[in-house]
Amino acid sequence: REKAFEGYDRLLELLEYLVGNGVSISEVVTSGTPSFTCAIQYPSFSNSFAMGGQEIIHRVSPGTVVFSDHRAEMQNPGLGLQPAAVVYSRVISHPTPSIVTFDAGSKSLAAEVTPVAFVMGHADVLTPLTPSEEHFPQQHDDLSAEEVQRLFGIGSGHLLVPSHICPTVNLAEKAVIIDGDENETLYSVSDVRARAHDVGWEGSMIIQNRK
Repeated sequence: REKAFEGYDRLLELLEYLVGNGVSISEVVTSGTPSFTCAIQYPSFSNSFAMGGQEIIHRVSPGTVVFSDHRAEMQNPGLGLQPAAVVYSRVISHPTPSIVTFDAGSKSLAAEVTPVAFVMGHADVLTPLTPSEEHFPQQHDDLSAEEVQRLFGIGSGHLLVPSHICPTVNLAEKAVIIDGDENETLYSVSDVRARAHDVGWEGSMIIQNRK
C-alpha cells in the first residue's frame, strides 16, 4: 500500500500541473485489480474531488473481480469474494503415494501465473505442481492412503480455482452456468463469447510474393 500511495502522490502532482495549465480533467481512473483497494483507501481520493475549481471523478477499474480468482485474493487480502468461474476436473491417477493428478493442464488453465490453480476446499492440503498440457499434479504430505482415497479417489470430481481467470475463460468454448439455491439448482450451457480473436477482415485475400 505504501508504494501505491507514493504513486498516487505523484499522480496528484501531475493533475495539479495539468489543471494549472488549463487542461480540463473530468475523470481519473487509477487502478486495476492489483491495487484497487489501495486506491479506495487513499485519503485524497473519494468518489470525486476538487482541484483548481474542477470537480474530478475518481474511479477504479478492477476487471478480475467480476469472476474473481486466487491471484486477486492474494493481491487484495481480505477481499472475501467467492470465485464465480471455476474449472471442473477429475482425479485420474495417483502416480506416487504423495501425488494426486487431475485431468486439467495448460489447455484448460492459464499457465502464465504459477501456481496455475488450487483445488477448491483443499488448498490447505494440496500443493500445486507444474502442469503439462493435460495433467495437473498436486502434492500432499500428511494424508494417509485412506484419506487420499476418500478425498481424491480416481474419477472424483473437483473444482479448480484458477490463479488468473481472465485468460482461463478464453480457453473454453462452452460454459456451464449454475444458478439457484439450496432448494433448486438450474443448469444451462452457454457459448463463451470471449473465446478466440477476430482476424481483422472478412472474405478472402490474395497475397502476391514478389522477389
